[in-house]
Amino acid sequence: MKALRVIRGLMAFLTAIPLRMDESFLEISARFMFLFPVIGVIIGFLAGIYSFFTNNVLSLLFASLNATLFSGSQKLFFEFIAQGLASAMTLAFLLVLIGLQHTDGLVDVGNALGIRKASLKEKVEIAHVWTVTRTGAFLALLVSFFTLLFIFFTKTMLTIMNKTYIKSCFDLEDECGKAAYDPKKKTMKELNDFIKGLHEKYP
Repeated sequence: MKALRVIRGLMAFLTAIPLRMDESFLEISARFMFLFPVIGVIIGFLAGIYSFFTNNVLSLLFASLNATLFSGSQKLFFEFIAQGLASAMTLAFLLVLIGLQHTDGLVDVGNALGIRKASLKEKVEIAHVWTVTRTGAFLALLVSFFTLLFIFFTKTMLTIMNKTYIKSCFDLEDECGKAAYDPKKKTMKELNDFIKGLHEKYP
């Protein structure tokens, strides 16, 4: 029970999940700060589940749109749209889950960096007041943007690294090459049947 109370206290401190805790969760967070990485793993696990769910749902949705509107001819474009939207939703989920704590910290750092002529003491005071400078807002937006790019490119690379898909692309290229350099000329009906066969074999 004590371990569960500690985990709940740390989750209440580090996330925006509405857990019923009294003011003792602050003391718990201070005493068990070395367990923060464990909470980070839990947050990452929750974000991973959310990312997996949104990625699959959006992929199915955009694949249906592609099949309905373009007869499946814009597969790559709609895959990128699905990946990008899923990445943005995952980043938004993370920011909401942690209650924008780290974003607020970035704004504080940016506030201090934006005041060049102030003393160190004045910068510390400025960083913690409820004021957002242009530098603070820019820093928060910049880091969020690069986080979004990282999630997007990670998802895209995982999709591209699908070995089965890559192998089918090379097989398709080989078959088209053989047909193009075949000395025997094909009739229009034979070419039509060949293309239909490729569509069925490589959807």
